[in-house]
Amino acid sequence: APIVTITSPANGAQFIQGETVLAGWSTSDALSGLASTSAPTPNGQPIDTAVAGAKTFTVVSPDLAGNVTSVANTYTVLSPAQAIQGLIATVKSLNLPKGTENSLTSKLDSAFASLQKGQNNAAINQLNAFMNEVNAQRGKALTNEQANTLIQMAQKIIAAITG
Repeated sequence: APIVTITSPANGAQFIQGETVLAGWSTSDALSGLASTSAPTPNGQPIDTAVAGAKTFTVVSPDLAGNVTSVANTYTVLSPAQAIQGLIATVKSLNLPKGTENSLTSKLDSAFASLQKGQNNAAINQLNAFMNEVNAQRGKALTNEQANTLIQMAQKIIAAITG
C-alpha cells in the first residue's frame, strides 16, 4: 500500500485568514509503484486560508496494485478577531505580573473592539501599540522568546487585516 505523509498543514494547526502556508506532503510505494495522487494543493504551493473556518487537507494515493491510502489533516483558519482572542489567551497564559498582563490585554481588547466596528486602521494602531509594549517588556516581564512569539502573532494579525 502507498505511504502518504502530510507535514503541512499539520493536523490541528491554526492559521490566520490570508496567511501564506505552503503544502507539504509526499507519497511513496516501494512495491507496485504509484498511480495518480490527488491533493487539494500541489506540494509546495499555498493551501486554502482565504476564509475562516475548519478545513480538511486530504491526500489520496492509489498504487498500481489497486491499494489506496488516504490521509487527512484538519486545520482551522482564524479570522483576525478570532486571532486577537487567541493572542489575549496566550498573554494570559504567561503568568505575567497583573499590571503588565492588564496593560497588554487592554490594547488587544481595544484592537478587537475596533475590528468589530470595522475600524481596521484603529485596530492596527492598537496592535502596533501592543507590539511596542511587548518590546519594552522584553528582558523584563517577558523573555526574548515570549516577546518574539507575541510580536509574530500580532504581525500576522495585522497582515490579515490589511489583506
